[in-house]
Amino acid sequence: MSYSKFFLFIGLIAFFVFGSNFLVPKLPWLSIKTKQEMASLRQENEALKAEVLEWKLSAPENQTEYKAKVYSVYPFNNQSELTITGGTLQGLKEGQPVTIGSSVLVGYIARTFESYSIVKTVFDDAWQVAVRIGESATDGLLVGGRTPELTLIGKHKTIQEGEIVYSASKSFPYGLTLGKVGAIKDSANTLFKEAALTPSYTLNDLSEVTVLLR
Repeated sequence: MSYSKFFLFIGLIAFFVFGSNFLVPKLPWLSIKTKQEMASLRQENEALKAEVLEWKLSAPENQTEYKAKVYSVYPFNNQSELTITGGTLQGLKEGQPVTIGSSVLVGYIARTFESYSIVKTVFDDAWQVAVRIGESATDGLLVGGRTPELTLIGKHKTIQEGEIVYSASKSFPYGLTLGKVGAIKDSANTLFKEAALTPSYTLNDLSEVTVLLR
């Protein structure tokens, strides 16, 4: 074994035992080439540490929420879907609720990709979810669309405009706010009445949402 390789071997042992601070400054007898090789190893080690840290940050194992940015769709006006930052690499899954401030239900993740996800919103025609209305917890069915509606409300149930509408389906955490009761009207079915839903937000104004990880 040459002296150069011998001192390189000793230096590597010192690196792993005492850390990077032991390297070049404390081994003045090493050749320039050997010092360069050891400095290169130190840089590779730091790069690996950075990769491990990035992996930990992108896999929120103990987190219950994930803050995501909303991609702009301007000038288009597709209210039924949102595209958000974060996907499978961040632990997002299909079916997870998407909210504003962890309490106002906007929609749920319908499709995931590595770094982004598609969110189906309450303004989608296929959206239906069981809800309750006001302090009396009156049952109803929220039907999505450009103008979401509250349906299947018992004819003799007392509800008022402005009362809070919240989720009561096992598909979502109980009690997430969906909006308030709007104009109330009679249903074509004589056993029920209907009402408009007035959301507390406008999709075009959303720049950030919260995904509830569960």
